[in-house]
Amino acid sequence: MFINCNNLIELDVSSFKTGNVTTMDSMFRNCFVLLSLNVSNFTTTKVTNMIEMFNGCENLVSLDLNSFDTINVTTMEMLFQKCINLENLNIDNFNKANVTNMYRMFAQCNSIVELDLVILILVKLHQCEQCFICVKG
Repeated sequence: MFINCNNLIELDVSSFKTGNVTTMDSMFRNCFVLLSLNVSNFTTTKVTNMIEMFNGCENLVSLDLNSFDTINVTTMEMLFQKCINLENLNIDNFNKANVTNMYRMFAQCNSIVELDLVILILVKLHQCEQCFICVKG
């Protein structure tokens, strides 16, 4: 939807009606200069695919996804990859019971200050290669 929107600095999509959306694949991918993103009212109950949703959002410092219902999501591959300045990430309510793929989910997230891994209840996970590779380079 907003893939490669290189000039977006601020985006408020909290009024978007997302109740019937099943894929959020690459929705904000490579929004390099995006500083502020409000997805607080997204309805994600039917979403199964979040591949690369925030990949490459290099200038986001904070992201609150606490309202996301991820019970039906099966793939979170590269979800936050290259969010190199992301310090605050709220995914406390993520339910990953059906997630099978978290490949490079947090890759190159060099700035995350704290991440509660207790929430990562991974029942069906098959792919988590390089999931937490957070090395500058």
